[in-house]
Amino acid sequence: MKRRLTLAILLLTSASAFGKTAPLKSAKELETTCTTAMSVFEHANDTAPLTQEASAYGQCIGYVEAVLDSMRSLKQIGNDGKTYKFHLHGDGFTTEDAIVFFLDFCKKNNKSDQNGPAAEIVIRALTAKHLVTTSVVDERPKH
Repeated sequence: MKRRLTLAILLLTSASAFGKTAPLKSAKELETTCTTAMSVFEHANDTAPLTQEASAYGQCIGYVEAVLDSMRSLKQIGNDGKTYKFHLHGDGFTTEDAIVFFLDFCKKNNKSDQNGPAAEIVIRALTAKHLVTTSVVDERPKH
């Protein structure tokens, strides 16, 4: 019960705090935000999060979940001009898992474009873990 109450307070606080902050622009900004948010994951049963942690939690979870949701429904045009569809893999794969993979990828691949779009780095992190594949969408008209 205490965990549910803490989570409810956290979500309400993060939702209200989320609207008061600037949107994330780069992978480096998302990395910083998600690093702060991880303290919420690690101490979920101990104490209620600070407002800054709750805000970071809402931004991080919201951003990564939006990337995952977009990947489930959007298509991408490749450099070859073909249309590709994303496929997410992994049983029990959660948003928290995606965040952990993203942070790990950022640490190990500091040569990647940290000033580039955060969504691209999230996708690259999941691809590196073999959790994302793509396939060509057959867009030929059916007769």
